[in-house]
Amino acid sequence: MKYNIGDKIATRQAYGDALVEYGADPRIVVMDADLSKSTKTDGFKKTYPERFINTGIAEGNMMATAAGISTCGKIVFASSFAMFAAGRAFEQIRNSIGYPHLNVKIGATHAGISVGEDGASHQCLEDIGLMRTIPGMVILNPADAVESNLAVKAAIDYDGPVYLRFGRLAVPTIFDDSYKFEIGKGVELSGGTDVTLIGTGLLVPACSEAKEILAGEGISARVINMATIKPIDKDIIIKAATETGAIVTAEEHNVIGGLGSAVAEVLVENAPVPMQRVGTQDVFGRSGKPYPLLEMYGLDAKTIAEKAKAAIAKLQAFRDLIAGFVEAVSHTGAYELGKDIVRQSGIINDIYQDRSPENLSRQENIEELINGMHDFCAGREEEGNTHILLTDYLSEVSLLTDQDSEGADDAPKVTLMTIHSAKGLEFKNVFVVGLEENLFPSPMAGDSYKQLEEERRLFYVAITRAEEHCFLSFAKTRFKYGKVEFSNPSRFLKDIDARYLNLPQEDIVSRKVEEGAKRFRREMDSDTPRYISGNSPSMFDGGEIPEEPRRFVKPAAPRVLRRIPAAETSVGTSASSPAVNGVCAGKQIEHERFGIGEIIKVEGSGDNCKATVRFRNAGEKQLLLKFARFKIIE
Repeated sequence: MKYNIGDKIATRQAYGDALVEYGADPRIVVMDADLSKSTKTDGFKKTYPERFINTGIAEGNMMATAAGISTCGKIVFASSFAMFAAGRAFEQIRNSIGYPHLNVKIGATHAGISVGEDGASHQCLEDIGLMRTIPGMVILNPADAVESNLAVKAAIDYDGPVYLRFGRLAVPTIFDDSYKFEIGKGVELSGGTDVTLIGTGLLVPACSEAKEILAGEGISARVINMATIKPIDKDIIIKAATETGAIVTAEEHNVIGGLGSAVAEVLVENAPVPMQRVGTQDVFGRSGKPYPLLEMYGLDAKTIAEKAKAAIAKLQAFRDLIAGFVEAVSHTGAYELGKDIVRQSGIINDIYQDRSPENLSRQENIEELINGMHDFCAGREEEGNTHILLTDYLSEVSLLTDQDSEGADDAPKVTLMTIHSAKGLEFKNVFVVGLEENLFPSPMAGDSYKQLEEERRLFYVAITRAEEHCFLSFAKTRFKYGKVEFSNPSRFLKDIDARYLNLPQEDIVSRKVEEGAKRFRREMDSDTPRYISGNSPSMFDGGEIPEEPRRFVKPAAPRVLRRIPAAETSVGTSASSPAVNGVCAGKQIEHERFGIGEIIKVEGSGDNCKATVRFRNAGEKQLLLKFARFKIIE
């Protein structure tokens, strides 16, 4: 059938014409539920009456019958309104056609809100979503008469179930005879760099109109025709998202379950970018003229253009956010900038929405990071060091090793790294720190055999990096999550035979490690599994890791991220003399971090007043009194 560009022809009419054109194939059988004049299958009925079956107003029976006929080597086109084909006969389509993957083509006409005066009961806005849920179902939604003809031919050539969606409203022909159609492939109709408009069916021409509207505002829009909803063309979507940075979908269908949902699924897994969806917004239609209805429900070029600008604005907002952070790096302290990043990026909102154990751990990590930034900045300000920018903080906390870039430098040095980074390396002396319960192993590993064994292997990696000496240490107390916590030695220490350890002299520590080591030796010499009862060997003995028990985790009370206030001091915010508020040489003070010390001298004035203090355990320190956190004890 020949169609000219610009001619207005309903896609249902092109469907009927195509059946007649390809009907000479004796395998083709057409069925209808007493709507042949409306579905335009009456042309096939007149031409090939021996292969046309009118089942009456019984769509479910029609689909089941079509399934049976297809098993005899026939290509069956079962036709009705979309509301009845996809809706009323869904169960038969799913179980009788989809499940056995039979060669039945469902020709669904009168889809979408453009059915017009027939009203909400006939305006099917859910059919694509319904058909997408059926495994193996191909969904085609052509934009014009030319594409409809080619879609019918492609369905004939495809072995399996196909849902073809056609409209009642006459629409302009936008493709010529050179147009190529392929199931599962989208077509880029025009290029663009700022946003991509992905349309299907009736709204493809509207996307092209929206492109012209946006061009008048200096916005370059790419237009893609997505006639195949399932299988969706992932490659063209990912490419468009990567190159333009924003996506708008447009469909004569509910935004739930249709083209917009299909595209969103691709983007969230492969190329997350700002996205807007044009379609009916989870509402039913109403009776009215087609074009006023399309405008009323926002299914037009104007709405598509507005959605495109909204998507671009989201992208621009992100760009502005990052640009603001980049600009602030040069003059804002690490603590203040860190708080701004956490708050403005939305990270804090995301992690506090979920009270799962994994998210609780993320919350604690964020809090610990911010607390670390606070301590870093406060400590340096107290000592009069102005280098408190984010770059300064990152330089101090970085755990990256420069082993590979030092060449033949044999000068004595200390290398700081993680255990993972140390794999494959050796050093004469190795210090493994933080060997405390709930730190190494971590609290997240305590309830998991697999995770605990993995951490045990990490410990083995750490101690085997030493060529001559390995120093293992733990802290009796540790500042964690804004408070001081008492610590116990790691259980891993107890797994080492105490005969090979040079233990500290404290009775309690020696006794705990020695007792653990004895138990370890007894267990290794016996056949008793370490973690489980029964006869199955543990992973430690070379057996398989046992299955983890099912556990119910009670969510912890929510933690609130807040700034840690500076400790009050006996010193005002400014000083005018070497003896300010009792701060003078010879005084004994107690500092938050450095402990007890004696003031040697006080110098400077105003905000620059400094005190030199000799601490018992921390040596000599110079403190800027404006920020110093201490109290005078004598």
